Amino acid sequence: MNRITTFTALLTFGLSFSAVYSGEEGYFIPDTGIHKVNRLEQILLYGEPKEAAQAAEELAFMKSSIATRSLVTALQGPANFPTSPNNNPLIKFHSARALGIIGNPYAAKYLILEYNKNQEKIEEGKDQSPRAFSHIAMGNSIDSPYFFFPDDYTIVLATGEMLRALGKLEYTPEAETTLKDALKHKNYYIRASAADGLRLMERKENLGPLKEVVGGETDDYAKASILGAVCFLERGATESFKQLTDMLKSDSPKARMKASHYLGEIDLRLAEVPMEKALAVEDDPIVYEQMRKDFKKIMAFKYPTWIEN
Repeated sequence: MNRITTFTALLTFGLSFSAVYSGEEGYFIPDTGIHKVNRLEQILLYGEPKEAAQAAEELAFMKSSIATRSLVTALQGPANFPTSPNNNPLIKFHSARALGIIGNPYAAKYLILEYNKNQEKIEEGKDQSPRAFSHIAMGNSIDSPYFFFPDDYTIVLATGEMLRALGKLEYTPEAETTLKDALKHKNYYIRASAADGLRLMERKENLGPLKEVVGGETDDYAKASILGAVCFLERGATESFKQLTDMLKSDSPKARMKASHYLGEIDLRLAEVPMEKALAVEDDPIVYEQMRKDFKKIMAFKYPTWIEN
């Protein structure tokens, strides 16, 4: 083995491990998974809100079940210090999201407790003033109707994420009851999030409660979410499916975006024509981009996935 080959091998070995410095031992040691999880947990619990939120996302990406207790602690925030920077909706949102992705059933009880604690203080929502396009975040989640920047996260968004996380966990009657009750909450975003949670739970037994509330829903965003959940569970050319495609014509950009997302998820060819018509007239650039992605999903069997439309 010549020097260049030896150097390359050593470099490759070095890059395959991240390292942490051991003050006790006085040298660098490989940063195994457990070391990384421990460091992220420290940031999650004691870092600045944006850093803590990023740590929660990294733990979610790692699907580290051993971090569940720390994520629950971050979700709850310091009980005796309500004004602490760590009692922050941004941290609560990302902690709830991580708990849903990791999927440890241990989290269900605490998600329900935290949801109940927060939902009592939430009033009916009112839309914020429209932002100029240059001031809108290109958010990574269609679950936020306003495409929030990190500093804009509210307790309403965080509480909604708790409901979606519940839907991702192993089924329990308590979680199902919480989600069904939340369908009748006074805040439209909580109602929408409850519908998302029931869709994620994937139990056809919940079609009844969803259909019971959809007719009386007055907010288009919540209605698109409830119809989307119904259609996801029904999977067919039903009257609810027609109503969901009609939501593509809503005056509300966030409702059009939510309807498009669900049509992409349901992936029925029947959505091709209404989606094509909606794309032809959509004037909101963010909604248009979402519709374009969802249309590609629907047409995936027709066009190879590597072709850009």
